[in-house]
Amino acid sequence: MYKKFAKLLKLPKIKLTLNDALLLLLPVVVWFSYHPAISLADSASMNLELSLAEIFLLLFAVTALPRIWQNRRVLAKNKAVWLVSAFALWNALSLAWTPNFLRGVLTAGLVWLLALTFLGILSNKNFSKLLPALFRLFIASAAVMSAFAWLQVTVGTLANANDLLLCSGCVASQFGFARATGFTIEPQFFGSLLLAPILILCHLRFKGRSGLKSDVLIGFFVTTLFLTLSRGAIYAFALGLLVLIALNFRQWKKTLCTVGLTLAGLAITLTLQGVLAQANPHFNETFVGATTKTIHQLSLGTIDLRPQGTTPVVNSEAPAHDGYIEESTGIRLSLSQLALGAWSSSTTTALFGAGVGGAGMAMNSAYPDQIGVKEIVQNEYMEILLELGLVGFLFFAGILFGLFYVTRQHKWLWAVIVAFLAQWFFFSGYPNALHIYLILAVVFLVKPLKNNSGHALKL
Repeated sequence: MYKKFAKLLKLPKIKLTLNDALLLLLPVVVWFSYHPAISLADSASMNLELSLAEIFLLLFAVTALPRIWQNRRVLAKNKAVWLVSAFALWNALSLAWTPNFLRGVLTAGLVWLLALTFLGILSNKNFSKLLPALFRLFIASAAVMSAFAWLQVTVGTLANANDLLLCSGCVASQFGFARATGFTIEPQFFGSLLLAPILILCHLRFKGRSGLKSDVLIGFFVTTLFLTLSRGAIYAFALGLLVLIALNFRQWKKTLCTVGLTLAGLAITLTLQGVLAQANPHFNETFVGATTKTIHQLSLGTIDLRPQGTTPVVNSEAPAHDGYIEESTGIRLSLSQLALGAWSSSTTTALFGAGVGGAGMAMNSAYPDQIGVKEIVQNEYMEILLELGLVGFLFFAGILFGLFYVTRQHKWLWAVIVAFLAQWFFFSGYPNALHIYLILAVVFLVKPLKNNSGHALKL
């Protein structure tokens, strides 16, 4: 069985350690960022839950410790290691003044697990040989999860089922059709997981290292991305694709084909949503009503093609939303304003932050009538600024600058980086977005790989 698996993934003939095996599993388990979830406790300021992805991250970090220790002298000379370690240390140090110590400990713990994972991958001498297998596993996982998402949306809509891992805002009663979430907590995180596979495949297409199978996968993944109806993920993909197009501006034929695949994906999704909504016996919705509603939502209400008035259906009711949900955007902007206000409330907070995990309490303390202690900022940049202050934010910015610097000879990776940077404007926190940090850790390590190493990514 192992030999067949190794042949399928084209694994190199090396002896895999336990840590190597866990590394190969990470592209699979990151898709399980919320389901299955183990609920441990619930307090006034947080919900304590444990996911499969977090468990595997812990196992990987622990099994990487011997390798990290053996390579400590080499690691100590790496500037990226200093930046990541400084950010992790500042998170830990801010526990001394955080108003939410338990949440702070758990958040700082996740940051350290991610930092150790980065060090573990950096210390793995077999990483360049395992990279193609990691890529194939990630693409294969994306295909399986996309197929599940289609099933989730189809059954969730026609059966009006609420028990297919769909969040309360993703069920058919909201728009007339269900929205894909996979095994994540909500659509934007599932859409976020699809960003890297799509953009990598698009890059391979521009470089002539793909064929019909790759084009089919691009179309399939893009269609699934639109099934989430997550503006944050979709806008992030659009920005990433624009970066790829700008870097390959001379290849106008491939650009047109790639854009065509994206538009075809959108058309297929609109058609599917329209058909499912009209076939849904529980709600009064038409094909045109559903498709134009999607366009209205994705365009932030700027493109309104919705028909005026609908014909009522006996024993049916209208979905909760008839188009763009302005409140969703308004809440995010409001949270960012409250976070900025709490951050600037004192010189001490502005410089050193409220403390890791303390964003909710800090905003509640500054604006007790407007926000509860369990709230998060929904903007990673604002949350880091509030919790870690200007000092912590500069460490974080240094890591991001370093990402662009070390990949300057592999600029196509900027598409993936930009996509994730854009998405951080739409959510905050670590548990549901572990894949972003793991993918960026891999991106950091692309620079040492030689172009002629024989390990070029391809399906």
